[in-house]
Amino acid sequence: MAEIEIRKFATVMFSIFLLGLIGNQIVQLVTLTHEGFHTIVLAAMGCKPKPGAYIYGGATQFDCQLSDAQWIIAALAGPIGSFCLALYLWYNFGKDSWIRLPALFGMLYSSLPSLYSKLPGSDMYVAVQHGFPEWIGFLIWVLTSGIATYALLCEIEERDILKKFVKR
Repeated sequence: MAEIEIRKFATVMFSIFLLGLIGNQIVQLVTLTHEGFHTIVLAAMGCKPKPGAYIYGGATQFDCQLSDAQWIIAALAGPIGSFCLALYLWYNFGKDSWIRLPALFGMLYSSLPSLYSKLPGSDMYVAVQHGFPEWIGFLIWVLTSGIATYALLCEIEERDILKKFVKR
């Protein structure tokens, strides 16, 4: 009997470890995609970008002078580009595709922290500091967060996760 309990415990612990490892890789993939869009836009502007991804964030460094308009474009390229790519992947793969999980996380990660203009250091905060209208930034944040939340709710509904909790 005790041997069965030890096996169950070991299985649960291994599953938690594996899910944590997979989750970490999804975060890294989304961060690299986000920083990749910054890098592409900065390179198109003639800069020499150096993208960097850290455990739960990233930063693209560059050596060149940018106008305020270029700062705005470069700052918003990461979250808007990665959000659009994630939305495309989520929408165009079937509901049983494993691609939808990182795509869903990509939408949430791109919109919630990165496009919130009141969060110091966020991409939208940088854009607002360089003259982007804050009210338009807020509308973009509401729109992208709403789409991401809708996608999350659709995913939950399609997976029947809540049906066991809700009696009809």
